[in-house]
Amino acid sequence: MKDKKWRLEVYSFFDHTGIARHLEKMAEKGWMIYKITGWGWFYRRIPPAQWKFTVHYFPDRSEFDSGPSEQEASFYDLCAHTGWQLACASAQMQIFCTQDPHPIPMDTDPALEVETIHRAAKRTMLPIYFSMLVLSLLNGGLFLSRLLGDPIGLLSSTSALFSGFAYTLLFLLCVVELVGYFSWRAKAKKAAQRGEFFEASGHSWFQWFVLYAVLLGALCWLAETLILGDALARWAAGFMVLYMVLMLGLVNTVKSFLKRKKASRRLNRTMTIVLAFCLGFGLMGGFTALTLRMWDQGWFQEDLQQTDLPLTLEDLVDAPLTGYMKRHTATDSFLLGQKSLGQYPSAQLGATEDEGSLEYTVTFVKAPFLYDFCKERLLSSGEAAYTPVPEQLRNRYIPADPLPWQAQEAYQLTEVPYGPTQTYLLCYQTHFVEIQFSWVPTAQQMEAVSAALGSL
Repeated sequence: MKDKKWRLEVYSFFDHTGIARHLEKMAEKGWMIYKITGWGWFYRRIPPAQWKFTVHYFPDRSEFDSGPSEQEASFYDLCAHTGWQLACASAQMQIFCTQDPHPIPMDTDPALEVETIHRAAKRTMLPIYFSMLVLSLLNGGLFLSRLLGDPIGLLSSTSALFSGFAYTLLFLLCVVELVGYFSWRAKAKKAAQRGEFFEASGHSWFQWFVLYAVLLGALCWLAETLILGDALARWAAGFMVLYMVLMLGLVNTVKSFLKRKKASRRLNRTMTIVLAFCLGFGLMGGFTALTLRMWDQGWFQEDLQQTDLPLTLEDLVDAPLTGYMKRHTATDSFLLGQKSLGQYPSAQLGATEDEGSLEYTVTFVKAPFLYDFCKERLLSSGEAAYTPVPEQLRNRYIPADPLPWQAQEAYQLTEVPYGPTQTYLLCYQTHFVEIQFSWVPTAQQMEAVSAALGSL
């Protein structure tokens, strides 16, 4: 039987009532809180009993303090004389407990309690939530900008959707917490004028929802990268996971070490910030240098050469080719999927023949209601709609004969003033193909394109 337990708890900073009730229930089950860290709450086994808990706030307390100040120590002694013993402390939040069924209240002035919590919130909770609110708004603006400019690329990327989803949840979390706090404070101040305490009410259910939703989204992003991504994408994803673990682990380890060594608040804070800054830049710089070195040594180019393409130049010219580089990038979401593929001659790889190049993008429509939308966006993407030229001078897709491609519809891009190009948009039942040739395709080559890409 384990004598210690770790739990991830989420409570609003000001929800002293909810925290106390939770700890009382845990004590009834035989678990007493003894430590709170950024990694979770820690409990030790005790005989199940009825305990009373209360949460007190010290506004001047810091997470970098190595121990209680003289004022805090005197306060602890006073609480002990009244039957309250310190269970654990986490920065500004101090948790006391007692087995006295009718203990002397620690807080006797409701106005002072409200003011103390507000002073503590102004130093930690409020700056953090306002900063995250601004960050979520800025990233929300970037997300909307990309949604307007490249909606297909965004909707077909799990990472992009996850980013937008995560920042939306962050915005809602900040709004819920800030509105909840100021609403509680306004009601608590009115109650204090009547000499009454007003119980806090947090939003743990919403915090849990946000936490699980973000974790699920992160797992989907990681799975997409590992399954569909190329070697470079997998390498970058692995580094990002390692980067976050090292940053959080090492920074917190150093901070805890300095606290055990009784370092001053200023020294601990300075050393922790300097370490985080140097470690962040050092890891990013090292990753960039190592990635460039690996690229020069051909780690990722070899992956490109071995990539299997559904349609290759060999399929079209009916001849073996050497020295060609392949490109294959893919994104996928529950709404859309998109693959960008190509094949090009490369002197670096020893190309001896030049049979031209091939480039095509396949857009898969998983949500049928997006089919017409994708079609309109793909048609407009060739029109250079964002260049300041008159309507009649814009490039545009014009209808072409779909029969040689065995497609439902076909379009050919026309450039002004040069005329038709060898870029085509082919509309199939569940997907679209944008394909670009460096020559005029023959009827036999169009049939080969249909055979390879029409039934994907």
